[in-house]
Amino acid sequence: MKISWKTLDRLDPLPVPKAFNEEAPEVAHYTQLLPAILHAENGEACEEERRLSSAVAHYQEAVSLYEQIAPGARTVAKLYGRIATVLNKMGRSREALAHKQQEISIMTSLAHTHYRDGDAYYRNCQYSEALTQFRFALNIHIDFALPKRERAPLHRRMAQVYLALKNLQAAIFHLDAELKIAKATDPNSKDVADIHGQFAMTHLNDADCDPKVVIEHLEAQLSIQKTLPPGSEDIANTHRLLAESYLILMGSFIGQQQRRDAFARASYHKKMATCSQVSNRPLPMGTTPPPQQTDSTSESLGACQAAPLLDQMS
Repeated sequence: MKISWKTLDRLDPLPVPKAFNEEAPEVAHYTQLLPAILHAENGEACEEERRLSSAVAHYQEAVSLYEQIAPGARTVAKLYGRIATVLNKMGRSREALAHKQQEISIMTSLAHTHYRDGDAYYRNCQYSEALTQFRFALNIHIDFALPKRERAPLHRRMAQVYLALKNLQAAIFHLDAELKIAKATDPNSKDVADIHGQFAMTHLNDADCDPKVVIEHLEAQLSIQKTLPPGSEDIANTHRLLAESYLILMGSFIGQQQRRDAFARASYHKKMATCSQVSNRPLPMGTTPPPQQTDSTSESLGACQAAPLLDQMS
């Protein structure tokens, strides 16, 4: 595949090296990199003509020249990748592996740089700029198949940015991606519980939220929290949110029995929340939750309608 060596690094803007002309960095950048660009293009031409040794020589010279001006740039990584490809074709697999590792090392470092920049923008409430940096980092992770576990914090930050921008669907997409990665690592970890909780809160921020989806994530969160070391505040909060969610669900039911069942579960979780705040112990033996309601719902109430009802419960 042909690569535009002249424009590649514009995909990943880097700080302009001091050697560049500050008044016209783009022009200075191109002028100083021109010899390296020519070697890269000659290497590509040699590779297409199956003059593999010449291709390697040109690519290596391009790397040498490029690293003098813009070390750690995307183009340097791509050049290492090209050298690895050609060396593999020549049967020099050990050397190819070393160059491939160089490519991955540079791109990993570059992804971390974009993440740090995005995080700084996020903390400064510059959400558009943060998204740009996070997207660069995510593209690198995907293009170079970097370890997925390193991608999880990136999805978490992107979800937080989208929540700040009131884009709930995009936030849910990234939370789902983070949840899949966390489950693959340890399905019963605190991280998985926290993500379920974030899912629930994200849906609760939606005026048209489906309370059953909220309850599903909160129940999953609670199930994991019960297996973790004591943390009464976390469990108490989950019970409180479950109580509120069942009250929202109750408001969507028409049948009296469904409403009674939902209210019973809300009452149970309110008691559990109170008990968890007082001590780390669960409710006394014999206190069991009422059966889970599974009937379909119609229109759901807004979350703001649940709080007053919850406060009235004994």
